[in-house]
Amino acid sequence: MQKTILSLGLSILVLFCCLSSAHAEEDIAAIVNGDKITITEINRTVQALPQYQKLQLEILEDMIVKTLIYQESIKDGIVVEKSEVDNGFNEYIEKLSLTDEVVKQEMKRMNITEETMKDEIQKLLMVERFLKKRSKTLNLNVSDEEVKAFYDERPETFNKPERIQVSHILIKSNPGADKADVDAAMKKIVDIQDKLKKGEGTFADIAKKYSEDTSSAPSGGDLKGEITRNSPLPKSFIDAAFALDKGQVSDVVKSVVGFHLIKVTEKKPAEVTAFPEIKDSLKFRLLEQKSNIEMKQYVDSLVDKSDIQIKLEKRPVK
Repeated sequence: MQKTILSLGLSILVLFCCLSSAHAEEDIAAIVNGDKITITEINRTVQALPQYQKLQLEILEDMIVKTLIYQESIKDGIVVEKSEVDNGFNEYIEKLSLTDEVVKQEMKRMNITEETMKDEIQKLLMVERFLKKRSKTLNLNVSDEEVKAFYDERPETFNKPERIQVSHILIKSNPGADKADVDAAMKKIVDIQDKLKKGEGTFADIAKKYSEDTSSAPSGGDLKGEITRNSPLPKSFIDAAFALDKGQVSDVVKSVVGFHLIKVTEKKPAEVTAFPEIKDSLKFRLLEQKSNIEMKQYVDSLVDKSDIQIKLEKRPVK
């Protein structure tokens, strides 16, 4: 039982999805040439899937954890006002982006009352408040020495590969295009290349005017962000781009999407991320790990001292 975040959305979703007692007409999912397919039939099919039991067990585990912590919140005297529950209910209904009528129909179809949902929301708010209160008393922290040790022990984790930033001009050419279309596309890109060589405008100006990459043309062909050799771009494009120096423009490059002219606008060598640059994010990560470990230990201790009887039928999962 390792999960530490108890999601309001998940719990309410479980209510909607797992409590089903639909009436005959409301049980119909589709009608195919007069033959009815029912929600009951769909549920039977889903329940026969090997993944179904796994999901059942995962949800049961979450609900057991929630129940244990809810019981602790009662012992601790946690109180949630009715107005908070009402606000939580209203906020959840708003997030569904459904009309009041549709929500009422769904609740009726699933045999879920507003009172049932509000009871669940109250429990979840109590759990959340209890965990926040408990977290403050624990006063978990991560020292600078712990962060530095973590950084020093994993130098390869913080390596940055060689990176570049590029702009390009694209004339499209489909892989299955006939020779005449390919030749026409090639002529267009060569004509554009001539304009660049003659200084008829900057690379950005000409990209805005002629590039057929509609996403980058408005920004002068800038592909935005850094590119590495593993970026999801055509290999011919990557190879040509990394062969250029900063400010240099490539010859015509052919890829699966067409013909390119590529300009490298920034080039950075491979390096290791400096400790001060990553210190804060590492501290947050280590604090989260420490919190998760402590939470698991706490939940395990609740499980050990509790009487938990699993009645859910277990089937072998393939």
